[in-house]
Amino acid sequence: MKGSWDRKRRLSASAGLRAAAWLLLAMGAGIALAAPPGEPIAELPIPPGDASVSLGKQATPFTIDALAAAAREPQPRAVAVFRVYADAQDNCHVPAWSHDGEALAFLITRSAMAACKVLVQHPLSASQPVQLYNDRMSQEQMVAWNCGDSRLMAFVSTNEDNKYENVHLWDGVTPPEQFTHRVGGTKVLPSLLAKDGEIRMLVRHNEEIVEVTCPEHDRSQLHEESLGIAEEATFSASGQSISMIRNAKNDAQELVLRDAQSHQERTLFNATKRRFRNLAWSPDGQWIAFFAQDKDSIQWDLCVLRAEGREAAPTTVASKVRVDEDFRNVGPTWSPDSKRLWFFSSEGNQGYYPLNWVSPADRAQGVVGYPQSLTTATDVTACPSPSHAAVAFVAVERRALNVYVLLLNHF
Repeated sequence: MKGSWDRKRRLSASAGLRAAAWLLLAMGAGIALAAPPGEPIAELPIPPGDASVSLGKQATPFTIDALAAAAREPQPRAVAVFRVYADAQDNCHVPAWSHDGEALAFLITRSAMAACKVLVQHPLSASQPVQLYNDRMSQEQMVAWNCGDSRLMAFVSTNEDNKYENVHLWDGVTPPEQFTHRVGGTKVLPSLLAKDGEIRMLVRHNEEIVEVTCPEHDRSQLHEESLGIAEEATFSASGQSISMIRNAKNDAQELVLRDAQSHQERTLFNATKRRFRNLAWSPDGQWIAFFAQDKDSIQWDLCVLRAEGREAAPTTVASKVRVDEDFRNVGPTWSPDSKRLWFFSSEGNQGYYPLNWVSPADRAQGVVGYPQSLTTATDVTACPSPSHAAVAFVAVERRALNVYVLLLNHF
């Protein structure tokens, strides 16, 4: 049974929140507003259900002058935090921005359906998010936005007559549709690149990495190529390189770089008794970040390696990093200028997980505070916007996990 696409069936949200959220994001992006300096933009705290949580007395009232002054400060800090979406009964997870920062996708667990669904706030000024499949049976997970220019999104779904799991695509305009057509097994960790009239996707089917390609305007002409057994694979932003984690002999793992044209591979490094996951290219293609863990430890480190492979081994830039075990495709996350990585640290007080940033180039690091009452250990995603000085994350409020955005003075 195919899930229906009903544009009129949308989920409830506050129109006042949307207006406030869009206004704050516009200010963060440096868009000129027709308001004189000193005129309040938004009063914080705003009543619950409208928008937000105060960051302190310094944020009330919130003025253009105050924002301009904050933008001149040398270090990033929070200016405001507001709720993007809340549901009294169901929990939200893993928010992810589109490449242009104009849409925000996240998962929601529908307890009444015993199902996980994808919601998309698109555009950000919309009064309500869109649920991509409204049927009661299918399960969705692992959202991956296109790392090219077009706003195309991949996600894993069982919305098929045979209930098999495959990757589906959504372009923000037409109904989502099934993209891969493999029978049986698990399809996970999609990496999507659509540019120059071609769609390319990497997906892990059971233990095999498969590259699926087709013309962007004729998805019936699919071509599949096996890249061999690997844990995961990710496109660089240019699409010229593919990074992969492969298991090697003697309980080792290796990070491999594959040339997309010549198909030649070279090993950047390998290590024994270490586990790696979540390869994340910097937007400028100069760095690869990933999580690393000793196999006899529960602690995760954040590591980086230059893509040209000049170093013999990766550099650990942060330790005691919170890594989401339930959402295998999440993190690490880069600021849009490729200068900083953002993450939640497990070095907090009484269950408070600070939002941290670190610069791989010079090892500079810092902490951005947010209301401690929002802290959750269930979902530790920190997702910087590609176009606004803002970080999306999930926070707990009234025992439910909701989607929030932390507006920064700058990245």
